[in-house]
Amino acid sequence: MRGLIVIEISTTGVGSGVAILPVLIWLSLTAVTTASLMSMRMKIPSTRVHFCLGNRLLTLH
Repeated sequence: MRGLIVIEISTTGVGSGVAILPVLIWLSLTAVTTASLMSMRMKIPSTRVHFCLGNRLLTLH
């Protein structure tokens, strides 16, 4: 296996935390961003349908 570089990370608390924490933060931010974008993408056409059906904004009595 020529040209293969293997990096071994110890499984101590500090070593794995330093290696894994940035990945977990990135994954959680990606998930939240994706959920927000999908929510916005669904709300735009549903707002149009809402008004086309004759529904208006709620008024407080």
